[in-house]
Amino acid sequence: RNAGMKIWMLTGDKVETATCISISTGIKGKNQKIFFIKSDMINEFPAQERKIQELNNLLDKYKYSETSSNILIIDGDSLELCLNHLEKEFFESAMKAPSVVCCRCSPTQKSRIVKAIKKYTTLRTCAIGDGGNDVAMIQEADVGIGIVGKEGLQASLASDFSIVKFNILNNLLLWWGRIAYKNTSVMCNFIIHRGLIISLIQFIFS
Repeated sequence: RNAGMKIWMLTGDKVETATCISISTGIKGKNQKIFFIKSDMINEFPAQERKIQELNNLLDKYKYSETSSNILIIDGDSLELCLNHLEKEFFESAMKAPSVVCCRCSPTQKSRIVKAIKKYTTLRTCAIGDGGNDVAMIQEADVGIGIVGKEGLQASLASDFSIVKFNILNNLLLWWGRIAYKNTSVMCNFIIHRGLIISLIQFIFS
């Protein structure tokens, strides 16, 4: 987060459990507040159109609020409505948040969220998971990282990088990722110069 990465936690846990996890793992800072979008807020309206309208109002309220200090937490039912009817509005609001927590997510919803982030932004996505329900999300992201754990090797086998502990992620992203970026830059410069030299020699001799 301090490096400028936006962190989205997509989990199948309840809202209360996910909130506790976001606080304990540091996704939510000490001085940051939480903005909830839960199905309880819209279920009081029986009509589907009224629910969608109220959900849109909540997204607008978050979008034009002090979003720099608000963590967005949304549950599965509200997320499903957003993905089906308010996809653009949801991601315009959510991308302003420092962190987003999506609760009660299905594997399909996880992959749809990653795909939509790539659709509405120019950001690169990295998906991290340890179970079979994370495979679709890992394959949809630009870079997939699988964690070998008690839930098996499905995520690890489907990913681009495999790690055995979650804390290795710091070194992978901030150290080896930086080295890979610099090496790729050097290689690109070499290929461009080599191509120019070969083309120039061929031009002179022709």
